Amino acid sequence: MSDLEPSVQALWALQHLVPGKGVSNKAVRIELDHAVRWWPLQEALNWLVDRHSAVRSSFPVVDGAPVRRVLGPGQVRAVIDMHHSGEDHIVDDLRQFAAHPFDLAVAPLIRVGVFATGPAKHVVCVVVHHIIVDATSVDTLVAELTDAYGSLCETSAPPPLPPAQAAPVPEPDPAALDYWRARVAGFDPAGMRLEEARTPGNGAPSFSGELLETYLSHPAVAALTSLRERCRTTEAAVLLAAYLTTLRGHGAAEDALVGVMTDTRAGRGGAAVGFHVVTMPLRVRVAGETTFAELAAAVARGVVDGLDHGVVSFEVLAQENDTFDPDDPQWWRHRLVRHLFNFRPGRAAEQPLGPGSALREVDTGLSRFDLELNAEWFGARVVLKLLYSTELHDGAFARRFLDRLDLVLRTAAARPDLPLAELDLRTDHDRRVVTEANATAGSWPPPHTVPGMAFAAGEPDAVAVTCDGRPTTYAQLWAAAAAVRTAVRGHGGGVVAIAAPRGAGVVAAVLGVWSAGASYLPMDPDHPAALLAHQLDDAGCDLVLGGADLPESVRAGRACLPVPDPSTMTGVVEAPPEPAPDSDAYLIFTSGSTGLPKGVRITHRNLANVVRHFAADLALGPSAAVAWLTTFAFDISALELCLPLAVGGRLVVASDAMRASPGPLLDLVERESVTMVQATPTTWRLLAPVAAGRLRDRVVLCGGEPLTGPLAEALLATGARVYNVYGPTETTIWSTSAALSDPDAPITVGRPIANTFVDVLDERGRPRPIGLAGELCIGGHGVTPGYLHRPELTADRFRTGAMGRYYRTGDRARWLPDGTLDLLGRDDRQVKLRAHRIELGAVDAVVQAHPAVSAAAVVLHGDPSADGMLVAFVEAQPRPGLDRELWHHAARVLPGYSVPSRFVVLDALPHTGSGKVDHRALSKLAECVDDVPQPAGAPADGLEADLVALWRQVLRRPSLGRDANFFLSGGTSLLAVRLAERAAVQCGTTVTMVMVFRAPTPAAMAALVRAEQAR
Repeated sequence: MSDLEPSVQALWALQHLVPGKGVSNKAVRIELDHAVRWWPLQEALNWLVDRHSAVRSSFPVVDGAPVRRVLGPGQVRAVIDMHHSGEDHIVDDLRQFAAHPFDLAVAPLIRVGVFATGPAKHVVCVVVHHIIVDATSVDTLVAELTDAYGSLCETSAPPPLPPAQAAPVPEPDPAALDYWRARVAGFDPAGMRLEEARTPGNGAPSFSGELLETYLSHPAVAALTSLRERCRTTEAAVLLAAYLTTLRGHGAAEDALVGVMTDTRAGRGGAAVGFHVVTMPLRVRVAGETTFAELAAAVARGVVDGLDHGVVSFEVLAQENDTFDPDDPQWWRHRLVRHLFNFRPGRAAEQPLGPGSALREVDTGLSRFDLELNAEWFGARVVLKLLYSTELHDGAFARRFLDRLDLVLRTAAARPDLPLAELDLRTDHDRRVVTEANATAGSWPPPHTVPGMAFAAGEPDAVAVTCDGRPTTYAQLWAAAAAVRTAVRGHGGGVVAIAAPRGAGVVAAVLGVWSAGASYLPMDPDHPAALLAHQLDDAGCDLVLGGADLPESVRAGRACLPVPDPSTMTGVVEAPPEPAPDSDAYLIFTSGSTGLPKGVRITHRNLANVVRHFAADLALGPSAAVAWLTTFAFDISALELCLPLAVGGRLVVASDAMRASPGPLLDLVERESVTMVQATPTTWRLLAPVAAGRLRDRVVLCGGEPLTGPLAEALLATGARVYNVYGPTETTIWSTSAALSDPDAPITVGRPIANTFVDVLDERGRPRPIGLAGELCIGGHGVTPGYLHRPELTADRFRTGAMGRYYRTGDRARWLPDGTLDLLGRDDRQVKLRAHRIELGAVDAVVQAHPAVSAAAVVLHGDPSADGMLVAFVEAQPRPGLDRELWHHAARVLPGYSVPSRFVVLDALPHTGSGKVDHRALSKLAECVDDVPQPAGAPADGLEADLVALWRQVLRRPSLGRDANFFLSGGTSLLAVRLAERAAVQCGTTVTMVMVFRAPTPAAMAALVRAEQAR
């Protein structure tokens, strides 16, 4: 017996972390067009076992630690497994056979199965545990097994091969250890997490994976050869540089580290069977200003220097400086190395059992790393095998990754001195998806403004507005608008403020202002006086229509005229003057980063485009009845006002009180036969639960805030036609739209509306590839002229590029493969807490999914690198224990570092004037949140007392109590094995290392043990 080297010890620990999975199994299949002979194959297998001591090795636990035990020839036997299969399920059968775990304590750690897929067709599958072999060893075993099989078939005797080679295990060199310690010092593995990687749920990792195999394109193979010659390096260095470049392009940090598989035989037993590789932790700076040629040179130097100093496996370094994070259930996956690279100059024989046979790898469906790239020559082609974790990535990502690696090689060969930051990773497919999504250009027939459309579409005697049950016709509306036009012209025009309750009078005021050649400023009298005065002063507004509810200090010095009452108006309707399309239609103020709102100018062309789009997309006509529900000073209110008028339909006014009163609002919708309702998620959360059947076949627009999955499901359950819409004020109300139909489908903001072009750009203004996040930028007819009196801000937020003039939204988004947009939240809502990137919007959605919560918003409080924590504010009915209930709910879905530490119940979340959650106010409120006392106490019973004693013994910390977290108290994975063994003996039941992860405190373990004993 002998102790284990660190790399072998790591494989042993990994197997015990997931004992029910063959996470480290290596498997190949030999496909035959004929039947295999059982006896020669059985004899060949046992001859192979006798020949190689590595195959006769086992790894039992002795005195609490794993050791290697090697049995002698003849002491170990393997039995061929025979299976019936078929062409339609052979792949699944092989995967199941290959993934079945070995018991490391029992030799041999090899098995062979024969699968009959037809009367004369067999597949031979060879499975070996990685702890006794590497890739070279697998090739040797397969070659010798086939040689022995052939010899036994012909002569009934094994082949006269020379004795098996042996390769000594190199002893750790203190100087090499010092070198590698210095090389990896200060490295943060979290930086190598790729941008598209999903956040796994809690619980032990499943290590599920898939293998994607493809060939480099012919141009990429030529590029590989060219770069090898031009950079004067090896093909392995070129491919590794391309791998690092592709990882960087997908979000890996510039301070990069990948594991490079390195053979330790070094000429001593070149064909020796055993685990003779180490994973060299190659650390390279992949900076944006670095060229590909420079990176390839740096990679080559790093490998050569590492070999010169003596190779040390990353497991040794990880064990010395364990990167275990008790809040991260996936910690094992990235102890220093998250991504692996392996290059082999050639492949084993294509026909191992002669003509009619073929050798292929078997995908076990398991993966130890985030990504594992294997490259090897196969004739004149280079085959790439990407093994990816399906806990983190999907097949579409894997295909995109390899396509972009191919592109990196081709681009680097054409421009080897191009800085990596300038390398465009968009493939032809990426470009095609975006181009097709942006194929929105078109022209609208005249009229080209909303008032022109309204006059042309509205029949004089048709009802234009219904308010409090009273109808107003188009004729009355235009007569009132004419009176407003006269009054506005008498005051010089310009910007006219409208401050009155929503109703027919306000509609007439808007139309009158427009026909006077002026623009309007919507006012909300409920806003603070200082804010209202700032808006009026900034707009240079001397005339206010309405204003009776404005504070006297705001009205002072300004002319205030009442809005007209259209019901009293009569007269002949004449066509009003139509404003110029590029003149301003209205001015609206939005919140600013300085605290003072900024005015956004919207032209008639801007407004007409969004109205035309939704009129056409929703097939609206004179029968349309749209609810005017949104406060007048919120920009989406303009769509509610204009859309029905533009098609000759009817505007149905809903009172302000109805936004918080689902019953009366739904009564209004049914009584007035409303066909379209628009609202923010805040309003829909109140309305949807009680709207079953009452919104059927009506159009529902939801926008202004992110739409969550539960809310989308609730809206669809009403039977309505649901649209998720998105757009900032600066691009005129809505810029994208998604029709929802599947409650289980991911929520996107869809595609751009008519004459709108969008893209996702990086910090330099360059388009991002599909799947990668950047700033969402919007161009087209909706882009407004900019901010009033703010030329510097206008120049910063409004830019000119490939899609013409566009607006930088400040929202993070990414293109999805189907050409829709996935909105990821504001740039300022992504936080980093103790090196973990967290999307607060994603945490919001999880907390809000709890049935007791109607709304949730999470903020970061404190120092994110030290004592920072997430605080969740929820709208819910307070009750004892709700905070613990919400914590467990979040912990079931989110990784530990994303679970809020505090839950604060509020009657209602604070909102901005536009109806959005006020995160700034919540951040200030978080400063007042008191610490919540944590439970403590002595062991509750004898079982807990015994487990507390074990915790203290294994960790050598006599002060630990029932709530001491094993890993926070100094525990490691190997110590967890020791603890599990002792706990199993102490408790008389099965205790595994996985159970220690699931229940890391004595109290939690006691509960788990009781559950096991009760089965």
